[in-house]
Amino acid sequence: MGINVVETVKESITRLFTDRGLLAIAIIESIVLIAISMLYSSGPISNITGSLAAPSPDARLIASGIAQLVVLVLVTLLVQAFFTFAILTKSFYGKNMGINEAFNAAINRYPSGILAGIVIGLALFVPYIVIILLTVISPVLFLLMIPYIAYVAYAGIMLSLAFPYAVIGKRGAIDSLRSSWSAIKGNWWPIFGAYLLLAIAYFIVSSIIQIPVYAQIAPAYISAFTNATHTAAQSQSLTSVATRAANSPIGMVTGFIAQVLGAWLVILFALIYAQMSSQKEQPKQAKQQRKTPR
Repeated sequence: MGINVVETVKESITRLFTDRGLLAIAIIESIVLIAISMLYSSGPISNITGSLAAPSPDARLIASGIAQLVVLVLVTLLVQAFFTFAILTKSFYGKNMGINEAFNAAINRYPSGILAGIVIGLALFVPYIVIILLTVISPVLFLLMIPYIAYVAYAGIMLSLAFPYAVIGKRGAIDSLRSSWSAIKGNWWPIFGAYLLLAIAYFIVSSIIQIPVYAQIAPAYISAFTNATHTAAQSQSLTSVATRAANSPIGMVTGFIAQVLGAWLVILFALIYAQMSSQKEQPKQAKQQRKTPR
């Protein structure tokens, strides 16, 4: 058993541009997330950097900005999860499922999917926090980051089908995690290859798309890095340059396209889940056929 890496990646790309419903969901998600990201720069980030650059920073304003930023990040993750679940379901059922049905499925399976995501987040990021705290005690313990990176690569892929099992397979959060681990066991390398191939394709395409934005911010960042002295005012200036570039018309267009292309990976999750599911069903069907009297 296994997956055809190249064909699966090509299929994920084809699905995004040939299934109008999938493309529509990805476009709606991009618009919503870009609107939320504009709140980041116009609100909390502006307050934090502005206060830090002031002669006497306002601790309350900084704390308020950090609190707003945390709320916006959480809202972004929750909204992104909803669209991820809708894209997963639509990818699995293809053109047989409409956009409204995909959204309804996402709402129905939202609690299980979110819970699975929380468990994955804790499993992957709690060790990171522990390592950072240990580094405060002894800087040499930062070397623990090497096995941690290997752990994240392995465990992250082993648990990557948890969302499809929770949303499409309609399993509970813990059961979906177990099912993902069981399905990928023995298929880690081909699935890693599929993720890596798509990540490289996405990186190349998105980098080319965002060249106009990089061109706007590069001079300011090069100047800052070549300058021997760094001040809070310079940091605020860099943040302002990056914010203006991101919120400019070309920045918003390139960001929108890059966000839409991000649906590739979600579609790939669904396609790999479909292959893993069909491979498990084939032995069951063969067994039933053998038992069926002729």
